[in-house]
Amino acid sequence: MKTQIIDITAAGITNKSVTNDSTSNTAVDNFEAETGWSYGDALDMAVECRREASMTKPRRVAKRRTVSTVASRAAAFFKQTGWTIEDAAAEAKASMRDRRLFGSSARLYA
Repeated sequence: MKTQIIDITAAGITNKSVTNDSTSNTAVDNFEAETGWSYGDALDMAVECRREASMTKPRRVAKRRTVSTVASRAAAFFKQTGWTIEDAAAEAKASMRDRRLFGSSARLYA
């Protein structure tokens, strides 16, 4: 019967494989033979690399809108609806005011 023992210490994480019968852990043996690393050392290095990558990962920087982008969106909005952005904002403000004063179920424009 095989038992995995994982020791977590301040120095790092080690993974030990303990076998209670005569079978050996061939995957770990093959890994150590092919790479020259012990399984525990490879695990420690993977944890360290992941921690370092998460600390040095660049943060997403918000892209600034340019005047041409805002103008092109306003032009596209006018082309689709026939309204300017200012007219739409004024109508939205009036609708919110009406809902606040008269409730959401009132029919103002019947």
